[in-house]
Amino acid sequence: MTEWVAVRAKTPPNSKGRVIAVRIAYAEERSYWQWFKPNSPHPSGSIRAFREREHRDYDAGKGAHAVVALHCRGALVVRHSLVKGVLADALTRGEIAVRPVELSQRTAGSKPATAGVMEDDWILVDTLVRHPVDRSALEPSMFGVPGRGTADGAFDPSRPHASLVSHAPRDLSWSEGRAPHSVAFRLHELPANLYLEFSLYEMLNDALGGALEIGSAGPVLNIVDDTVALPPFAQGEAAAKRSFNALYRLLADSSRGEAASKRDQQAVLRSPIAATLLAMLVHRAPSADTRAAACQHPLYAAVYARDVDRAPRDDTRQAAAAAEASAAEYMRHVDRTMHPDIRETLVSSFRFKDYEREASQFAAAAPVPVRSAAGTRVHVPLMLADRKYGQVWITAADAPERKLTPAALPLARLVVEDPKGKKGKGLRKRIAKLNALGQGWLGPLILRRSLVEPLLGPLGAEQVTLLPVALEDGIGVVDADFVLLDVRAQVPLDREAAEATYLEPGRPNTSLVTSVSRFAYGSNRAPAESLFRVAEFPNVVMIEKSLLAELRVATGNAVKSVSRHDHLPMLPAIPIWDVGSPMIQKEEGGASSAAAYWRLSRAHEVAEDTEALRRQALQSPIYGYWIARHVDRAAKDDTRQAALAHPYYAALYARYVDAAPRDETRAAAACDAASAWFYANYVDIGLVEPIRSALMETGWSEGDIKTMEDDLARVRDVRGAAS
Repeated sequence: MTEWVAVRAKTPPNSKGRVIAVRIAYAEERSYWQWFKPNSPHPSGSIRAFREREHRDYDAGKGAHAVVALHCRGALVVRHSLVKGVLADALTRGEIAVRPVELSQRTAGSKPATAGVMEDDWILVDTLVRHPVDRSALEPSMFGVPGRGTADGAFDPSRPHASLVSHAPRDLSWSEGRAPHSVAFRLHELPANLYLEFSLYEMLNDALGGALEIGSAGPVLNIVDDTVALPPFAQGEAAAKRSFNALYRLLADSSRGEAASKRDQQAVLRSPIAATLLAMLVHRAPSADTRAAACQHPLYAAVYARDVDRAPRDDTRQAAAAAEASAAEYMRHVDRTMHPDIRETLVSSFRFKDYEREASQFAAAAPVPVRSAAGTRVHVPLMLADRKYGQVWITAADAPERKLTPAALPLARLVVEDPKGKKGKGLRKRIAKLNALGQGWLGPLILRRSLVEPLLGPLGAEQVTLLPVALEDGIGVVDADFVLLDVRAQVPLDREAAEATYLEPGRPNTSLVTSVSRFAYGSNRAPAESLFRVAEFPNVVMIEKSLLAELRVATGNAVKSVSRHDHLPMLPAIPIWDVGSPMIQKEEGGASSAAAYWRLSRAHEVAEDTEALRRQALQSPIYGYWIARHVDRAAKDDTRQAALAHPYYAALYARYVDAAPRDETRAAAACDAASAWFYANYVDIGLVEPIRSALMETGWSEGDIKTMEDDLARVRDVRGAAS
């Protein structure tokens, strides 16, 4: 049975000199941070650590090797050189995120100060995974508030499913099917503690010489202080329990790639807590139904605006203004100013002067640069800088499906040989000097882990995974300090900003792309991802320009960008043969659908009528598919119905969104030979009707069909053996 434990660095002086106490802050911020507080980690900025005064004598040049961890509440900061091997697998799977930390020469004062860096061999170990507690498995004391005598407002020990969790559980218990599918996570309502799988904690602690311990950082809610009163949740305990049971089932289904049950979705919407968690953990996107459910309680209206919409809206603000605590939460973390509706609620509080002071501080604070702000992100194609950085031929390369989906299968190994004929010591000596390996910019991007992990590891598994690569020659392992940049995020082409040609010239928004000479995104269409593949040309990796500059410094200019790509070969997910199926839509509708899609993809940054935008975008099968893939990140009936209007996008929807065959997507894909071929190979992994008939009608012989069936049978055997 898997066991998870809350992990922290030992508290000095109990750590026997292995740990020093620090406070942490972002370089641009004027105050220190508790890492688990709302809106943390911030989307940009380096992290600085400042020694507490009792450790002001710590000197990097004197016995620095003995200090292996930094103690700061809610954060786990450890020496990178000691733990990188232990964390490698978890980083590869995207279950752990790391951020580089610089230990400042300054000690901690009343506020962070600018100064030089004393040490940079530190990383903050965290996770992007949030998980709800299993409320049925917790003791009633976890929902009460000590000292009150009786439950008040949202804290009621007798109603665990219709109440807030107020204290961290001593033992994490999970019913069957409800445990986290990760070696690391934080709890949604009590994020102060970083939980690690016990075996990972033991390995990490061994690497650090026993500087860690099992212990709580404190039962601190990130939602609201448990000393303030809130209105009771309007729903009864029995109905709330049904909502949470449905939520746990949906979480399990999403982890297995299964389609969500409509009945469970409707049940979840009866609880503001469960509905918010559905939007955060399953849909990973806002929607009108989950927002309306969250607005049933003022606190979760504020939480939804802060963590899901990530922007103020009139409906969430009005709901949050119904109680002082939620109104204050909305002011601090959503509006970042005192809106008149919020002021009306707070003005009668005895703490109103404090609230006014906070609001004035927001107004006076210097704006922090946010990398996802509209119009500020510029992406350029990433490529290896020069062949001199990679004069080794990769003779056993990536998995068969990698051109279709870069993250489909992990690499087992790579075999290399020098084109100049060097082997043995000569080859090994040459590779030891290289920071990058590859054959041209369309080849796999293989860089040294030690150089790129601090920059790319924190991006998260949804953007990139660093697959370990062990380079081998005829003798054995040559070098194990390389990773393949398995870039997972995919974003469609901006058909108005890019220079491209189309199957039907003059119809860029309703036709299939055949070639691109220049990749670009409009100022209001820049993707939020720092690193992604272009969907229609998945071998092209785009990188944010500022991140590229950092990567060039880290790798000694082993990577670069190039502005034009004349005669770029087409590499779509489905091969376009002599003729492709036309879109069944007028160009005018396609242009408005495209505009609606790009605005919808940025809806977390600006307050807009997302439902109207969604309806307009869904007029096109292209953007029906991309709403599901890039915005919802989940299958829904309306997006699937839109994708069915074109066989190409019906097949893509089945492969990458449903991740399973369905009668309606198979029937739509069978209308086009290329889409039918794709569906058979990558969805059904077999030949069934009507796909078989579609291929026969386009000229496939019985011999061709038999060969294809034999090939697919071998694929099924290999997958069965691997699983």
